[in-house]
Amino acid sequence: MLSKEEILALPELAANPFKERILEVFSEEGDGAMNFEQFLDMMSQLSSKAPLETKIDFAFKIYDFNEDGQICESDLQKSHSLSHPACHYRLHPHQRGTQPDHQKRNIRNGHG
Repeated sequence: MLSKEEILALPELAANPFKERILEVFSEEGDGAMNFEQFLDMMSQLSSKAPLETKIDFAFKIYDFNEDGQICESDLQKSHSLSHPACHYRLHPHQRGTQPDHQKRNIRNGHG
């Protein structure tokens, strides 16, 4: 078993602002610790040679923090806070709900 700390020490993850989330997605318990098979799965999906569909599925899982199958406002706020820790992303009340329902995307189910 590889500990979260051992995996986070890898140069491939060290500078990634989503490193904690990546480990949550790939670890079976969601705690960042992985067995060797989970570790290899993660590294193969991070590889530049991974198939595009695999990369899309991986990216979606990383941004879907609440794991509801959609990228919603709270997911966007969380991803923005990880990638820009000094900024505070918030939609103004007049911006909320302005996107028609038919334009909202559910990438996981192939709509959009």
